Amino acid sequence: GSGVLDDLVALGLAKALAISCNCSELSPRLLLAGIFLAAEQAGKPQDATGELLPPGTEELVRNLLPKSDAPIAPVTGKKFPTNAALQAIFKENPESLRQLALRLYEVASAAVALEDELFLSFRRRATTCCLAAGEDSIGPEVFAAAAYAGFLDGDLVGQFALSVHLTTHSQALLALMQNRKWELGLLTKASVKPLPLEAGFESSLQEEDTGYCVINALRPGIDAGERILARRSTAIHEAGHAAASFLARPKALILGISIKPDHEYLGVTKFEPSPDASVSNAAQLSDELCVDLAGGIAEQIAYGLSDRSIGWWGDLEDATKTAWKAIADFGLDPQFGYVRLSTLTAVSGQTTGPLFDLAQERVRDVLNQAAARTEKLLRENWSLVESIAAALLEKEVLNTEDTMSLFLHRGLKDWPGVCKVRSKPVERAVRFATAPGVMDTPEGPVRYAAGDAIVTGEAGECWPISIAKFRVLYDPATGGTMGIDGLFHKMPRESLAYQLRETRTIVLNGGRGILTGNAGDWIVDQGDEDLFVVSALLFSNYYNVL
Repeated sequence: GSGVLDDLVALGLAKALAISCNCSELSPRLLLAGIFLAAEQAGKPQDATGELLPPGTEELVRNLLPKSDAPIAPVTGKKFPTNAALQAIFKENPESLRQLALRLYEVASAAVALEDELFLSFRRRATTCCLAAGEDSIGPEVFAAAAYAGFLDGDLVGQFALSVHLTTHSQALLALMQNRKWELGLLTKASVKPLPLEAGFESSLQEEDTGYCVINALRPGIDAGERILARRSTAIHEAGHAAASFLARPKALILGISIKPDHEYLGVTKFEPSPDASVSNAAQLSDELCVDLAGGIAEQIAYGLSDRSIGWWGDLEDATKTAWKAIADFGLDPQFGYVRLSTLTAVSGQTTGPLFDLAQERVRDVLNQAAARTEKLLRENWSLVESIAAALLEKEVLNTEDTMSLFLHRGLKDWPGVCKVRSKPVERAVRFATAPGVMDTPEGPVRYAAGDAIVTGEAGECWPISIAKFRVLYDPATGGTMGIDGLFHKMPRESLAYQLRETRTIVLNGGRGILTGNAGDWIVDQGDEDLFVVSALLFSNYYNVL
């Protein structure tokens, strides 16, 4: 004992209180109540036990004490299990009853906050969701969602600090609910017995001895929502890089995209050849800058100007370095001229002056022009960005084949400005391939198989058509036979077409090739979602716009 009271009496009284409260195990609060009763029975009322019990102990344990003045007898000879919080205190091995009482008070004070009516109302909301999912305890994420549902239902009128806190973090909580598929209807206010908190969640709250308990309880759920938002932002960022690279420089194969974080980055898009290679002309400079800036600009389109991730700053640094080298050292900007500033500095020691000022102005102008081009390109192809981002959120890592499959267009039916056209009934010379190969068409290389048709146009241009598609589009001329070289009639057929306003790239189905159309050229979809490009000069020879 401590000289003030008998430890075994305190423990026996705690067991008696547990029985009277229908508790199956001892908790820090029950043991503290037992020590309080033992102190009273030892002739040390609460106001005279300051050396043993912290101030406020009576208020903390009042609801556990007997309602009458009749003395309560200690329970002996009966073992009671202890809960996790009390076991943790015992493991600390307090050196005195005073130290034990202080730790019991600290932990019990935090635990009482879990019985606060507002806290319990959130637990009941969370319980309805957990029961619907077949779960038997409440975790921190569903608790946070339940608190947000209560906030939306008006449960926090007058709770200004908590209301502001939930409003501030509403996007994170909505993202969490959407990710976990928790609808508000699953978090209803109901008179149900609240499920217990998950052990780790409860112990973390009991260990928290400062701050507002509800806000402390919301922290893990909000953090989870913030991670979901960050992951979405990273997916949009990398999707922007990938889409811009494919559209601006289709020959640069994308080796893979990842939003699986490691110690170096949150996400990465890898290219072949390396985007770090020096540019050699103004067009390539524009393309490289477009790809560098596309991640941050994609985030800007999706979330607004101020919500770009930290990866944007690294991209901007890379773009600035690329633009400076191209303009100040490689002579790729006619407006700046053919001067190499690094050589000028080495020869004269000069690092300032009109030429340096002009170079900085041109870097700014070129970057701004690249940013405007990038934004226009991404907005016009936003469905592609979203499809890449969705695939990343699902798989986390995309390899080359995964990425290329996302670039296969699915027809023109949803494109704004698309129109209907009808093919003209013209006669074409056709030969049939005897072996597989690749044909360099004016719009790009196209792979063909043995037996496919090679069609020759009026201007002598040639293009391959799969034999299956050719049988649908062409009939043999008089005396001709399908599959044998000769003349064939193209049958009139209604299709969808879109006239390009700037350069655009499409992928042929089956990975047969990549075609590039320039401003004024037409993309045609004959109804099978296999797109092809017709030059502006030849389009009127082949089609009538309806």
